[in-house]
Amino acid sequence: MDLGIYNKQNITKRDRSEIEILLESLNKNKRRTKSQPVQQTTLFAPVQKSGDAVTFELSQEAKNAMLDDYIHTTLSKGEPLEGVTKEEFNEYYYRRTGNHMFNKELDDSYRLAVKGYKNEAAERRWRYDPDYIVPPQLWNTDEVTADREAAIEKYKTGAELEPWEKHIMNTFINGGVGCEVIGTAKHTREQNIMQATLADMLSEAGIELAPDEELTFSVWGVYVEVSGANDEETNRRVQDLFTDRAGNKAKYGEKLVDGSRMSRFYYDVNKDKLYESSFTGSWLKTAVRTLDDEGSGVTIFDLSLDEDGNTVGLPEELDSFIKENAKGRIFDPIGVWGKERQTIIKARTLKEAFRSAVETVANGEYEKYRNMKCYLTYKNGVLECK
Repeated sequence: MDLGIYNKQNITKRDRSEIEILLESLNKNKRRTKSQPVQQTTLFAPVQKSGDAVTFELSQEAKNAMLDDYIHTTLSKGEPLEGVTKEEFNEYYYRRTGNHMFNKELDDSYRLAVKGYKNEAAERRWRYDPDYIVPPQLWNTDEVTADREAAIEKYKTGAELEPWEKHIMNTFINGGVGCEVIGTAKHTREQNIMQATLADMLSEAGIELAPDEELTFSVWGVYVEVSGANDEETNRRVQDLFTDRAGNKAKYGEKLVDGSRMSRFYYDVNKDKLYESSFTGSWLKTAVRTLDDEGSGVTIFDLSLDEDGNTVGLPEELDSFIKENAKGRIFDPIGVWGKERQTIIKARTLKEAFRSAVETVANGEYEKYRNMKCYLTYKNGVLECK
């Protein structure tokens, strides 16, 4: 590789480096003065004496330094790396990081360096090769940046992304910035999806709102109460739409807009309200909904705790399910996987939810947590947190 390094044989024809100028000055000065012993340094080593002149060559340490500078500068510019072997490239990496690369990692990194990051980015291979992973060296290139920003804007609209678009969205050098950008985009996406779905729901039900009508959704868990329409009949009909769809994700998929989804949207921008509700509020919602879905008429006010903290008064099927499957405490490790693992998690969750709900009622805090609702408004096709 030609780095323009001075040696015994020749000097590459180009502008002289600082090292070459220094060498010439040393030799001129030597011819004017009495010969002096030359001490070896980390940069230069005497290799030959001819009369009063001394010729120097770079030490290995200096050669490595200049090689490293060339590789680093070339990589930083994204230009193709020339005249450097794979072994030299790996040694450069070792001197910079303290580690060597091996096998595929070395092959891929060296191939990319020789090709040049600019050339690699210009191909936009990530668009057509499903197995291609965009290397971090390309993340700040104009091509990746443009595709990433376009994918994020598409994501915000609620549209389905191509696999490569999902991948390119996460090519942020700064992970903290990436989390903020994607988090904001996700919130906007949720808003757009729910707005469109609400419009479809109303249209299918034959409900047309006046320009000045503003629906208010009061949400607690999966339960949604509707107010604000110009007549109570409209409020009731809209509320029935949520009741009919509640929990039916198998039918509606991403088109499902229920209380849980609206709550997540609300808490995304009102985290202080989520922290205020805490686990106690979440357990209460789970307990109330589970008993409602069970349909026997038992409520949390019918339950109590025995001396071991187990819930007494549950419907027989629920009680048996918890006793048979709630192995260990809520946050204990689970040593199994698959369906068995999910069953244990569900049983533990229900056990803790009922225990906490009974305590909440006993402490006189039921109304406090029952009134911690999420409030959203819908007007002229726009859904917002109140």
